[in-house]
Amino acid sequence: MPKPPEYMFACEFERISPGKKDLHLPSGKILSEDVFISGALTERSLNKMQKRVFMRVADATGVFIVSAPEKSPVAESLLSLKVPSFVSVYGRLSSGYYEGRLHPLIIPYAAKEISSEVRDSLVTETAKRTVQRIKGSGRPASDIIPVLNSAKLMLGTVRERAGSDTVLPFVSSADGASTQAQAIGADDASLRDEVIIPIIKAGSGKKGIIMDELFNKCRAANIPDDRARSILKEMLTEGDCYMPPGGYLKLL
Repeated sequence: MPKPPEYMFACEFERISPGKKDLHLPSGKILSEDVFISGALTERSLNKMQKRVFMRVADATGVFIVSAPEKSPVAESLLSLKVPSFVSVYGRLSSGYYEGRLHPLIIPYAAKEISSEVRDSLVTETAKRTVQRIKGSGRPASDIIPVLNSAKLMLGTVRERAGSDTVLPFVSSADGASTQAQAIGADDASLRDEVIIPIIKAGSGKKGIIMDELFNKCRAANIPDDRARSILKEMLTEGDCYMPPGGYLKLL
């Protein structure tokens, strides 16, 4: 009987070493099973030289690379998906070249557009399964802690969006800064587009911007920590950005 697919976040996918005979997750498991992912489709291209369709699918923890042969039955469905949109992908892990570099890849059996509500339910399920899979794995902390933290973050983000009291764990308030700052008279969309996104762009390196630096600059712009967290949470859940390992935030 076929095994059920492993639900996976991008932070775990990105930690796979491509090109080996067997592909190992940070938990140490040899992943010969199929995988199931969900996220925001942010880019799609047709590489004529490789004769393959490529997609970048991002969740709040990183980016998946999805690849299918141009003439395969699934390629037509990939090309019909809207960019941007939320999608789910069922496929198998492999490796290959993308933008001139060897990457882990997902070779899809099927892909479809989903609603934000379905995406949230898939995030919850993926977080639960990821935590269960990597706890007690016996792997070095440096391998599993970033994935475990990301899974807990994603679960907390969806619960907070649904109205629970969960607080995003990726930043702590500075000494009284949030209570001392004055909220500026602009709505969240204006703050996001006119202040926060320019701060991220200006302060980003290859990995993005360090979260502490981002919050320091938001405070300097008179944006309280709790309001900045709220805006960033919405950007993460909407697929506008993601969190690479190491305490960074990066725009898609």
